[in-house]
Amino acid sequence: MSEISQTGAVRVGAADLADAEIDLSCRIPLLVLFGAAAFWLVFSALMGLIGSLKFHQPNFLANIPWLTYGRVRPVANDALLYGFLIPSGVGVALWILARLGRTRLAQPLVVTLGVKLWNFGVLLQKKKEKKRKEKKTIKRD
Repeated sequence: MSEISQTGAVRVGAADLADAEIDLSCRIPLLVLFGAAAFWLVFSALMGLIGSLKFHQPNFLANIPWLTYGRVRPVANDALLYGFLIPSGVGVALWILARLGRTRLAQPLVVTLGVKLWNFGVLLQKKKEKKRKEKKTIKRD
């Protein structure tokens, strides 16, 4: 714990130093995790807003075939689940486990690479879903 001496100087104890080292080891992976989660949250909210507007005003963005209600709503739900909720939960779990275990994160760069691959997979899923639904539209016409 921190102690304040008679002169007003703060002495840093061993426990505070360990917490600072733990937080420093988790800093980059957690910034990437929570930054990407924030992006997917905003993306999901925008897709949900478009879906809600399409539900109430079907002619809104009617000239863009892949922005129909039936296509936008699942994208919003998937982006919220796979892009925001899971990475946020993983980030909180990493931080809590490192702090409770009183240990530094062993391979922060591997975690960061995994986060980037996860987000790349979420992005590919969105593009794949868009192409699959465009093919269904072409076959129906």
